[in-house]
Amino acid sequence: MSRLLSGSPVEEWLRKDVVPWDHDARHLQDAVHAWYRSRLIEPPTAGRMERLVRSAVRTHETEICDGTAAQLLPHTRQAMDVLIDSSLASDDQDADEGADWRSTPFSVLKTDPGRVSLKSVLRELEKLRQIETLELPDRLFAAIQPKILRQYRLRAAVEPPREVRRHPEPIRYTMLAAFCWQRRQEIIDGLVDLLIQIVHRISVRAEKKVVDELLGDLQKVRGKTTLLFKMAEAALEHPAGVVREVLYPVVSEQTLSDLVKEYRAHGPTYRRHVYTILRASYSGHYRRMLPPLLDALDFRANTAASITASATFGHSASPDTVTY
Repeated sequence: MSRLLSGSPVEEWLRKDVVPWDHDARHLQDAVHAWYRSRLIEPPTAGRMERLVRSAVRTHETEICDGTAAQLLPHTRQAMDVLIDSSLASDDQDADEGADWRSTPFSVLKTDPGRVSLKSVLRELEKLRQIETLELPDRLFAAIQPKILRQYRLRAAVEPPREVRRHPEPIRYTMLAAFCWQRRQEIIDGLVDLLIQIVHRISVRAEKKVVDELLGDLQKVRGKTTLLFKMAEAALEHPAGVVREVLYPVVSEQTLSDLVKEYRAHGPTYRRHVYTILRASYSGHYRRMLPPLLDALDFRANTAASITASATFGHSASPDTVTY
């Protein structure tokens, strides 16, 4: 039985229907083998099948990289080259002079936000601003599967700047664009998480402070309904009686005092006090980070239970949806 080699229907099928979804060599070889078997055709040798798969993947990668680079504006390419420019000396005193440890803007984009602080919020906002200045087209990777796009993103993340600079321009710009495209989404998610953490921290600290101030030695009074019934029954039996003589034998003075404290601790007084401390915390420390953080996120209510947050630096971008 004859073998179908490159330039044949199997290669056309592989290039159009399989490779755009997966670049894993083992998966592709299994798919080619199954294609031959389903048609009762003897598969080629392992070496030829491997070359066929490599050729199809290489062709598809060339199409991706050439197509991506062609969509990028000249100033976008220049800005990407600046991201991996290590001409400035690193601040790391332990770095070897000949090593590729020099500081680059790209290395900063890879870092995680860390714990909630003014510094971390401002740093994440600067990362987002830097990516937005690239002005990546909204539909730059619309035709590329997320799994394949992630492969380019990971390649850019693990390769040192020196190696990234050595790639031909189409590959270099595709790797950097894929990284920045997905990193932008991660940063937005991180900013939303930071916002939630900040609001939670303000609320928790304010409530803790109020609890410490108002509650003190408060003991929670249990069985309030029963106590109320006993007090009402005693009052009805002795409507003209003295409180101390009528009520205290049924409900002690200390219990009534605890009831008053508990109400004040959880009633309107408590909420007003918490609100006052919340405003004081915001106007003091958190005012420096919340306004720029809120300015960086665009909130739109799609439904009664969802809010869409997307970055608004530079140009309109596809929203990243977060449901609360």
